[in-house]
Amino acid sequence: MTTFDQVLRLARELPPPDQARLRAALVEAEEAARAEQIARNQAAIAMLDAWSEAVEEDDGSESWEAMLQKLDQDRESPRKLYPNLHTDVTERML
Repeated sequence: MTTFDQVLRLARELPPPDQARLRAALVEAEEAARAEQIARNQAAIAMLDAWSEAVEEDDGSESWEAMLQKLDQDRESPRKLYPNLHTDVTERML
């Protein structure tokens, strides 16, 4: 018998008022864990929003495609990460 099974067996043996208190404590712990996860999610969303705003405010000096092309140029392997970017970025903009 596992520890979990033992805990369930003991919980069933509790008198009804104690079972109700246990149930309330478990619900409260679950709600607290959920609230903590929501707070972490909100912090992550705020960070992503800040990054998004920073990208929007960027002066546009380097495009996304140009950055990907630079990554391919600096690879030691002849195999490209982005093979569809073989043409020069300036040619693609024309």
